[in-house]
Amino acid sequence: MEKFILFFCIFLSACLYRHENGCTITWQTASCDGKEFPPISFYQKKETIGHTNTEQRWKDIGKCGVKYGDIYLFSGQRKHKNDPVDHDMVTRLHNCVEKQGYIYITDCGRMNSVTDKKVCNM
Repeated sequence: MEKFILFFCIFLSACLYRHENGCTITWQTASCDGKEFPPISFYQKKETIGHTNTEQRWKDIGKCGVKYGDIYLFSGQRKHKNDPVDHDMVTRLHNCVEKQGYIYITDCGRMNSVTDKKVCNM
């Protein structure tokens, strides 16, 4: 009985749980397949979801105040580099990008993983 309890405890400590989001979870760690899509990837042209022209997106988002290469869109959401995110700026940015013909995808999955929904691109 003691061996069974010892084996059962060891077994429980090594259990794996594979979540639908592509992450493997144990009681000690969690690791996920792929990388998260950066915020710029969530903006997609309606006609080309998942295949939006990235250079054109940079030009269009640049018209809304985001600096080229800022994949996290901070330059369009903060007055100064180290300031907190300004929610009014976020709203203006989002509205501006929508006027450029983009929609915001709320769930892209994870890049290059089984959960990648193929609706976002870099």
